[in-house]
This record gives sequence, C-alpha cells and structure tokens, in this order.
Amino acid sequence: MSAPGARVLREGTPREVPAADVVPGDVLLLGEGDIVAADAELTEASALLVDESMLTGESVAVNKDPSTTLRGLGPGF
Repeated sequence: MSAPGARVLREGTPREVPAADVVPGDVLLLGEGDIVAADAELTEASALLVDESMLTGESVAVNKDPSTTLRGLGPGF
C-alpha cells in the first residue's frame, strides 16, 4: 500500500506531493472522492459535502461553505 498523496498548488504550479509534505501556504486541490490531507481553510467550493464520520460518529455528510468560519471569527482566523 502506498503513502497517501495530495494535489497542491505551490508557487503557482499544481503538483502531486506526499500528504506528509503538505506545508502552510500550500493550496489543496480537491476533487470528488479525495481525502483531505491536512487541516485547511476553505476558500472556494461548489456543493461540498464532507464525510466526518471518522471524527464525529455522525452518519450524515456535512455541508461546507467557504463563507462559514471557525467560531465566526472571519476569514483567515
């Protein structure tokens, strides 16, 4: 089994990197069925539903919206 990878935009160039090499400042490029490789701030999305069952035990996917921020503190918390 191979190590998980991530698609990132780094220095304006999309590239594949090992998930362990994702660093602050990378922009994660996600598609349907992708696993999120790191904690991240959502900047753009279209009809994004996230399965958080491994974290919360909830069986229903959660809608994610870029205008919603952590504790309402605003973008870039």
